[in-house]
Amino acid sequence: MAINETIVTGRKFRKLANAATKQWQRLSFWHKASDCEFNDGKNAETKLGAVDGITDSLASTSSRIAASAKAVNSLNNNLNSRPQFIYDSAGKITGYKTKGGADTVFPFKSATITNIYTTQGEGGTINVTNIAKDYRNLSVNNFIIEPIYGYSVNGGYWTGKSNYWSSAFSKSYDNQTGIFTYRGLYTAQTVDNAGGLICNIFLIE
Repeated sequence: MAINETIVTGRKFRKLANAATKQWQRLSFWHKASDCEFNDGKNAETKLGAVDGITDSLASTSSRIAASAKAVNSLNNNLNSRPQFIYDSAGKITGYKTKGGADTVFPFKSATITNIYTTQGEGGTINVTNIAKDYRNLSVNNFIIEPIYGYSVNGGYWTGKSNYWSSAFSKSYDNQTGIFTYRGLYTAQTVDNAGGLICNIFLIE
């Protein structure tokens, strides 16, 4: 048999609990979140109980705090202010452009590798002021030394593919003078003294 009922919400009443002290109890039609059922069958505790609050801060790392509309708007503004990547027809990133002001595209530069010297000896210096595009912006990391083979003072060459020799490199660069200094020591296991290295020196710009 169906029950004839109406749903009452938002109502409250008071009951006199102690006449001598005139203490009243306020009784409301409130209930626990676990008793509040949604149309999908889930209760309020299940749907909302994991959220401890709302914040405007973008620094919060709590999984129990929801972001406010203000926080989301601030995040969108931050993302929109970042540079936009530019792609070519193959999907390769070729540059970027900044937001606001002139819509200028800044292309990425590709590196140029130049064999600037092939040396024989224990070391030396190279002046790159007339070789580099801008020697003042270079550092020692722009230079690569590639050993080809070593030689001993007793004569004879040992190729870099053999197991008979070891080498140690040192390099430095002065961006004020454009002078690159290198040294390559070579030690053969079959002789008692050190020799030098024949090397290619590359400049990366």
